[in-house]
Amino acid sequence: KYEWYLKTNCGNNMYSEASTMEVFRTSCGTITQLPYIESFAYNDTASVPYCWNKIGTSSILKTSKTLLIRANSYIILPQIDDNIDISSLKISGYKDGNSRLDIGIMSNINDTSTFTLIDTINYGVTESKLFEKTFSSYTGNGRYIALHTNNSNINIKNINIDYIPQCNNVYNL
Repeated sequence: KYEWYLKTNCGNNMYSEASTMEVFRTSCGTITQLPYIESFAYNDTASVPYCWNKIGTSSILKTSKTLLIRANSYIILPQIDDNIDISSLKISGYKDGNSRLDIGIMSNINDTSTFTLIDTINYGVTESKLFEKTFSSYTGNGRYIALHTNNSNINIKNINIDYIPQCNNVYNL
């Protein structure tokens, strides 16, 4: 996001009053470099991060450095570049709440029928818990990673998209 204004240089160190502040953003590109990390650690007025999309009967809001995905909603990340093999990727992050979170791939960000479920996370705990899922089983042509919840709200603390490591991480020691 860029903010700009204009002032006229009248000479002799004199300037006009500034014009009204204007805002513009660069166009959305595809995710071309990994890891792709979103920590929601900024104060923007957008309901979802720039270049992300949402579908749902409820709104999706960023609150206190988390992304609140409301019931019956989809959150769709920016498009993965065609040069990146989606089946070689993993997603990880932290989820609060005991609600079910579906992770999948979409080919059309405006059509929920293109959502292909990859896996479901349902911890049944209320504290923040790490999730990590791979897309190694995916064989379709979708380019958008999507998150979905259908019955209650979920807070997501961060999202990390990266290549599947050759050696598995160690958790829960």
